[in-house]
This record gives sequence, structure tokens and C-alpha cells, in this order.
Amino acid sequence: KSDCLIMPLSAHEFERRLIFYASPTLTKLKVACMYNLNDLDDLEECLDYYNDILNKKDIYLKVLSIKGRSMIYVYQKEKLNKLCSCKQIQKIFKQYDYNCTSLETLIIDLQKRLNSNGFPHEIGLFLGYPMTDVLGFIEGREHLSAGYWKVYSHVKNCQQTFDKYHKCTHELCKRFNQGESIEQICRYV
Repeated sequence: KSDCLIMPLSAHEFERRLIFYASPTLTKLKVACMYNLNDLDDLEECLDYYNDILNKKDIYLKVLSIKGRSMIYVYQKEKLNKLCSCKQIQKIFKQYDYNCTSLETLIIDLQKRLNSNGFPHEIGLFLGYPMTDVLGFIEGREHLSAGYWKVYSHVKNCQQTFDKYHKCTHELCKRFNQGESIEQICRYV
């Protein structure tokens, strides 16, 4: 594993959940994932340890504290930055008073909105959901399908994407259960 940091005590459990909840992001199929993780005493050490490994692959882990809970936000920094700098997406962010000067300020504002409003509707943009589906959700339209998110258009394409995410998660979990580490799993990404 990493030469720079000592492996935290909870590393195996942290890694198991990271692979289970964020495989599509770890394999760069999906811009970002988010999941709840509250029960590790050495969470900060785990984040430092896995950021040391994954940042080399442009994958970043950040804790978003939401009303006393810890949500792990896993994202591809370059892809998310490119996505969030899109004029159409920035227009949506500005409607919700996001500071669009950098990816970091956007994430800080997301943290604030999560603490004041629960899960804001625009969070799908931070997770790489199609803008048409995020807007459909914001507008309260009837969704046509659901999987990793509610789908309002392009159902067939989204279903194919969901299938890829599911297969990816299944494969990475299988490899982890056979003893491969996250470094081995992400080596070829």
C-alpha cells in the first residue's frame, strides 16, 4: 500500500465500503458518488490514507458533514471541474446562490446547502447525473424510470448506464472479496 502513511485500523472496512458504494467512480464510469459513513473512529486517517493512493488517479475523497453525519463524497476532480464549469450547469448553480469561482467553493456551498436543506435537488449535478434528469426532478415532473437516479428522458441510455454501474460494482466487490486491494483493483484505471 502507500509508503507515505500508515494503514489505519479501519482501513479494510473503509475500503470495503468505498468499493461497494463508489465502484463506478473508482473505475471512472461515473463522475462522483456519495455515501453515508458514520461508524469509523479513524475516518480522517482513512481519508488521508486513501486520498494518498487515489489522488494519483484523479480520484478524491472528502467528508461532507451533514447535521452530525458523515457523508463520503468520492469524485473525479478533473471531470467534475469540467462538468461544473459548463455554462448551463453554472446557471443552475447560480439560481441556488452557489459561488461558481472554483470547484472547491462549489463543494463548500454544497456542504452548506446539505446542512440547511437536507439533500438539495441540484445535488445530482455534483454526482454527474444528466442535466435533463436533474431539471426534471427539480421541476417535479413524473419520472419515466428509476435506478441510480430518477430518469426523465433517454430511458434506454440511462438503463444501459445503470447496468454498467451494477456490473462494475459486482466485479470490483468480487475482486475485493478475493483479496485484491483497492490499489490492485484501480491499477489499470
